[in-house]
Amino acid sequence: MIVVVVKSETSEKKNTLLTILNKVKLRIMLIFIFTHYVFNVSPSVSKKSLGLSYKCIRDIGTILGNWIAKKQLDEDNSIIKFGGCNSIIEIDESCFFKRKYNRGRMLDQVWVFGLVDRFSGRLFAQVVEQRNADTLIPIIVKYIRHDTELIVSDEWKSYSSLTVEFNHQSVKHKIHFVDPNDRRIHTQTIENRWGQMKRMMKKHGRVLRTDFHVRLKDMVWRIQNHKDIQNKILKIINSNNFKN
Repeated sequence: MIVVVVKSETSEKKNTLLTILNKVKLRIMLIFIFTHYVFNVSPSVSKKSLGLSYKCIRDIGTILGNWIAKKQLDEDNSIIKFGGCNSIIEIDESCFFKRKYNRGRMLDQVWVFGLVDRFSGRLFAQVVEQRNADTLIPIIVKYIRHDTELIVSDEWKSYSSLTVEFNHQSVKHKIHFVDPNDRRIHTQTIENRWGQMKRMMKKHGRVLRTDFHVRLKDMVWRIQNHKDIQNKILKIINSNNFKN
């Protein structure tokens, strides 16, 4: 398991929102924050329309991203587990950085394991070093209640032992995406979430592997809170009092 470490800007040239405010008008900063988080406007559009430099955009995004990631981590670490009676949980893994050659060196893939409550929309995602049962099963046991009505996955072999502790069914993607005999058995919700995250990453430019753990929590928070994101981003800013 990889532990997410949210960096503190105080150790990096004291780069806070207050210091950025000395260079950028508050009105412009707030417009950027809301267009970036509410409407998912890309950095290139913000640069052109608001006159912000890419460095300024990165600085604001890093500070807010760290605050949001910390908020999401606190929620992940709460005692409230996913699922329960009348709940269906979908689980899956997805590759966010493909393996490729770069100047003769092989770069590692980055895999993410996720789960989503189909009815409440609550989402969890975590970078995993391996996709074996020894890695995935403890995460599932930690975050999902044993009285959950149903856990649905694909046929990845690491999930085969879940039937010992949970009511678990798998969808045979080689044959169909939704089981014709039981329409509940599909993983389309979690796959939709992967698609949302990857579109966010593509729209907002290159994400370094070293920063991806924080960026992942930022994206999870955005997806979960999209219906009331304006109020919640203001609460996060206010709770940090413009300082780190």
